[in-house]
Amino acid sequence: MRERKDLLSVYVDVKALYDTVNASEVPLIDMQDIEISPQLYRSHMLRKNFLAAVISELVAEIKKASESMSLWDRWTGRQWDYNQLVEKLSSLAVDVKKARLSNEEVPILRRISEKTRTRHSAEQTSKDSSGGDIKLSPKDPSFGLSTQIEDIDKTLSDNEIFGEYSDVILRSFPFMSLLEDIKNLLDEAGIKRLVVFFDDFSELDWIDQKLFVDVVLAPLNNTSDERVKLKVACYPGRVYYGKIDPGKIDTVNLDFSQLYESQDIQSAENAAVDYTKRLLEKRFEAFGESRSQFAG
Repeated sequence: MRERKDLLSVYVDVKALYDTVNASEVPLIDMQDIEISPQLYRSHMLRKNFLAAVISELVAEIKKASESMSLWDRWTGRQWDYNQLVEKLSSLAVDVKKARLSNEEVPILRRISEKTRTRHSAEQTSKDSSGGDIKLSPKDPSFGLSTQIEDIDKTLSDNEIFGEYSDVILRSFPFMSLLEDIKNLLDEAGIKRLVVFFDDFSELDWIDQKLFVDVVLAPLNNTSDERVKLKVACYPGRVYYGKIDPGKIDTVNLDFSQLYESQDIQSAENAAVDYTKRLLEKRFEAFGESRSQFAG
């Protein structure tokens, strides 16, 4: 694809970003006034930081690909100066990466915190052999210490709550501005479309995977007027589509038995061998090496 002059292609390692963000620390703030548990705040900000990192990395890769293709040489400049548009994209990436907590997010976080507290209290009560109630306030330190991420994820497994939660997060990112800038970049450079490779989002935790689809993939896929094409690597059986219509998605199985299942055994084996041979030859060619040097 990078040899084509009518396409702009970029690659984003989703799992690597996910691991990097989750290994980082989130600065704690006083949650008592807004009744959000510290655990919920931390998990929320880690998730938001991850999504912000993906969007920021996407913009960085678009800028890098634009430079490698020397897009400024083919720039028409009808509406935008190349440097202005690239600077605008870079500024957007920096702003997105800050991933601030917006006021619009506070109500749903309060609701999640309250439902998690209620669930936790009910579970603790059922374990109390004396049958006495255990009532904890979100402001009670013991609630913050005992509530685990698993409790929060159980609350987010409620479709209604999760839907509201993901919608609020989506609105906190400037996606319309991002898509407009991408379209302007493609139009002014005479590029048909942007092709984005995301690898490998199905290794994320289930809630994070769903947020990634709802906040990143769905907007790029559904509102880009076919100007952005997504190539997403995932494991069979671990795919969440969200607001993406699965009927409009081409699924390519990489398992040879499924890829060539319509053929007889011998033909399937020959096709698999041919596929592997072509794959290796392309890789060696891409890195300027000869396959014969490594033959046993």
